[in-house]
Amino acid sequence: MHRLKDFGAILVILLLTGSFRWFSPEQSQGGLLSLVPVPELLLVMVLLVVSRTKPLGWLGRLGVPILGWLLLWNAGESFYRYFYRERFSPVHDLRYLSGLVSMLSGSDFWMSFTGTVLLAVFLFLVVLVLGRLLSGWLQHILKDLDGRWIPLLLIAASLQLVLIPGEVPSAILAEGADPEPVPVFFSGESAIPGEAIPEETGFADADVHIFIIESYGHTLFSNPSYREVRTHLYPVLDRELEADGWQMRSGFMRSPAFGGRSWLADATILTGIQIDTQELYDRLPASGGRNLTHFFEDAGYFRLLAAPGTSQAGEQWRNYYRFDRYLFRYDFDYQGPFVSFGAMPDQFLLYRSGELIRELEEPVFAVYTLVSSHVPFEVIPEYVPDWDLLGDGSIFSRAYLRRFDNNWLSGSEYPEGFIAGISYSLQSIRGYLNRYVEDGALAVIIGDHQPRIPISERDSTYSVPVHFLSRRPELLEILPDAWLSRSFVPKEISGEHPDMAELAFLLRDLAGGAGEVDGVRVF
Repeated sequence: MHRLKDFGAILVILLLTGSFRWFSPEQSQGGLLSLVPVPELLLVMVLLVVSRTKPLGWLGRLGVPILGWLLLWNAGESFYRYFYRERFSPVHDLRYLSGLVSMLSGSDFWMSFTGTVLLAVFLFLVVLVLGRLLSGWLQHILKDLDGRWIPLLLIAASLQLVLIPGEVPSAILAEGADPEPVPVFFSGESAIPGEAIPEETGFADADVHIFIIESYGHTLFSNPSYREVRTHLYPVLDRELEADGWQMRSGFMRSPAFGGRSWLADATILTGIQIDTQELYDRLPASGGRNLTHFFEDAGYFRLLAAPGTSQAGEQWRNYYRFDRYLFRYDFDYQGPFVSFGAMPDQFLLYRSGELIRELEEPVFAVYTLVSSHVPFEVIPEYVPDWDLLGDGSIFSRAYLRRFDNNWLSGSEYPEGFIAGISYSLQSIRGYLNRYVEDGALAVIIGDHQPRIPISERDSTYSVPVHFLSRRPELLEILPDAWLSRSFVPKEISGEHPDMAELAFLLRDLAGGAGEVDGVRVF
């Protein structure tokens, strides 16, 4: 029984410090590698054995912070690999812990300074306590281990560093210690401020609307669970939009994100840079580069960002993404119930945006980050045919909400909730196009990323649907037929889908603003 307890304790320690090895950043791997002690754990074992010598007793205390760091890193790395298929960076990613807790709890308190400090203190104490607990376990387990084992432990640690550095925590973190230079594709000479886009090219000062749908992914076409969408929703939308006078082109683009972190995709669309890490996203505002907002600013456009999933943004971020008006969560004057991640239904945020821009005289460049199809697909709004009834949103306190048996951890109605969310967002966009968007405008509908596993299948791609719509057929002729269909149903191709970063350059080309500097495409 004594040995059985020791074996159980060893197994727990190995899983708490090495379970990240179950998953590669791309997809689940499995295997027994997670049961091989990581080098850092072997180092702690060496320190604990050496600390039995009286003059070196203090070395044993070093094992506590090392074990605490291993626990924290392993939890973050496992979470990121499983849900996002990405590596975890404590420096860049832990700052979003307060946002994650706020999202799960439905309270913005954790985004405040006080809430963030409390979370940091709590996390520190948890890591410290668990580090001491694991250190005590190891001390007990290693009580019969003498100094003759130390060379073997050090050799085993060194072999891992040489043979599998990609599965060693310290080596993984060292990879990102010297970041690559920030790519700046929008670095060319700017146009004369206020100079309009020439009438004879592109959309000639017509409005441009980009609708980014949360979790709108390729899985709708690759997963058998969503056959209803392919056989019903898309053909119906195709007929309805065509009857409304819209010409369409549809295909797929490869998002830089998977399962979450929508802001990476949003920034990719605006910058023309495939932003696939938090580190790159954080460095962009200080890069001095240009993006779509600069391009439309030069052309005299009013620029609107409607992002109810965002509570606030810093000054440097606002200076880089140069919108005239930011509609964040508390700027919509929404008086209805909290619905999903962005607090309000998509139709309401579009209604508020439409009422704002319909009074403007200058051309409009608007980006809408929709939120109703956000995980956990628990409460999905229903479309309100009469937009004038939306008012302050209190109508959703009385009706127009559907509930599904889903939560953040599991759900028996994930497919139903996901399909309902996507259908609702697309229906809201169609209503908005017909109510607020002028005939000469260009509209782009695109997903931000695939929904998280298990809504997406384990081997699903990073791709998302994209649709270009206009009532001016000649405007869409410049778009490539190689990967775009001439309907609302996206075209499937045999090769790789183009990166989402290409969207920014397609918009520039549609505007007649194509150009290169030293072989690099610029605005």
